[in-house]
Amino acid sequence: MRRTCVIDGVPFEAKRPSALYCSERCKKRAQRQPRPAGVVSLAPAAAEDGPLVKAAVARLERAGRLGSDLGEAALLAARRCESASTADTASGLAALLKRYQETMAEAVRDADRDVDALTDIRSSAALKLIRPA
Repeated sequence: MRRTCVIDGVPFEAKRPSALYCSERCKKRAQRQPRPAGVVSLAPAAAEDGPLVKAAVARLERAGRLGSDLGEAALLAARRCESASTADTASGLAALLKRYQETMAEAVRDADRDVDALTDIRSSAALKLIRPA
């Protein structure tokens, strides 16, 4: 698998799909470089999102949860599922997909039942009027 080193831009033959550096020297340089504030690098960004990530984005947008913590975790899981290589085992991929499904379900749970407080108060007051004490 051909990759490009994130430090010096040199193309190299990667032994693993997660390889970022062409040599130990570049790996050490990356450790010594200070990261800019607020930048978190969990996984290398894909050139283009695949169908699973696109579907996840659409579902999270419909639920209004795209920017939430769980929404971002679901997107990260979807990207990891799409970037799984042939080196990953079938059980490893199944575990990733299960985690993605659980995270997505938690992210969009109760999205359609979100009501403002005033509506909730009015409905409970109406129920009290209907049912005698």
